[in-house]
Amino acid sequence: MTFKVAVTRRPRLQLDVLRKPTLMAKTIPTTPRLNLDVLRKPTLKAKIIPTIAAEAVARNFLKITKANGRYTFDVDYSLLQQEAIVDAALATLAIRDRSVGYYKEVSVSSLLVSSLDADLQAIAALSGTGLARRTGANAWSLGAAVTNVELAQMPAWTFKANATAGSAAPTDIAIGGLANKPAPTTADLVLIQDQAAGGEWKQTTLGQLTSGVISGVASIGAQTGALTLNGGNLASTLLPVVRYDVAQTLTAGEKTQAQSNIGAQPAGNYQAALGYTPVNKAGDTVTGSLTISSGHLSATNGVVHAGPIVSGTPGDLSSVRVSAPTTGVIFLGNTGSRYLYWDGSNYNLPGGPLIANGYYQAVAVRLAYAADYTHARNAGLAEPYGGCVHTGASGPDFSGNIVFRYRYLQYQLNNGGWYTASYV
Repeated sequence: MTFKVAVTRRPRLQLDVLRKPTLMAKTIPTTPRLNLDVLRKPTLKAKIIPTIAAEAVARNFLKITKANGRYTFDVDYSLLQQEAIVDAALATLAIRDRSVGYYKEVSVSSLLVSSLDADLQAIAALSGTGLARRTGANAWSLGAAVTNVELAQMPAWTFKANATAGSAAPTDIAIGGLANKPAPTTADLVLIQDQAAGGEWKQTTLGQLTSGVISGVASIGAQTGALTLNGGNLASTLLPVVRYDVAQTLTAGEKTQAQSNIGAQPAGNYQAALGYTPVNKAGDTVTGSLTISSGHLSATNGVVHAGPIVSGTPGDLSSVRVSAPTTGVIFLGNTGSRYLYWDGSNYNLPGGPLIANGYYQAVAVRLAYAADYTHARNAGLAEPYGGCVHTGASGPDFSGNIVFRYRYLQYQLNNGGWYTASYV
């Protein structure tokens, strides 16, 4: 609060009081002091300085700080007690309503409900227990058990069940999707509907089912009663069934007919036991030695064609072409081109060189040019090029020098390479 006093020339006292908005606090005003300054001009100025009470008290979470004659009012949230809201309807907040321009006290529960959409507000308004169902736009109701219409649609010919060994959510199961037991026992269970008990669902065992309902075969081939497994026909109760568990007495005609029915040959019409495993002429694998004591081994149009025997010495391998008896061939590879053969004049091995005793064979000789060498007059013996021979000379010239031509002596082996003779 500030007071201003102004004295003009006229004998009139003007007092202006200006108020500044401040935080609400408990203050005790005291008697104001009046200071007067006399100026040359007939003007009177006065300043009133109010004082604050000796004690300023703040409640709850307000905090007052005094420094250099100034009081500072703050909100200290650390002074609040941290606890969960027990009842949202009893817990309140100060909210500034801009539509009216001042603060209001509202409950937390009203804020929670008013901030929800219409559907959630409708759910919050429900009371009691049960299943919540949306019956329309922003409309909900409570009901009891789930109806069949509300269940998920099931595939055709299935039922809902738990086909596992533990607890699980139900699934849609087809009978064909269950585990198969190819050899059921009499203790296995079967689901039945007891029509004598008003259609109640019950269980029974396979043993009870077969003994109570499927007690036996009604008939075989229209024959009923006790059937004898021996000769006869389906026109009587003596069934023509061949047995292997006990001996049977069959007539010669019955035996012949049985052999004809199964395609068996009568005794004497088939090869007697050989006592060994024969070789199949259509193709077979021989695991032992194959000995041919006479004749020859022939594989016409096959891989091997030995032809007629031209050598009777044991251990010899004879290979003769039937179409040209004076020639022969031995296949040495799998590419179709490496054959060692005699054409009537020479041995031939196309596709690769022939090595004898670890060495290639020489097939050609040549003298390859090396150089022309000038031998000076009175010069000593010289061999400038190893493995060479003299093939020409010119001279002597006026100085007595003679020019000799040297050529390398080279051999070509059957591996295709050329090699130069060397010193020994």
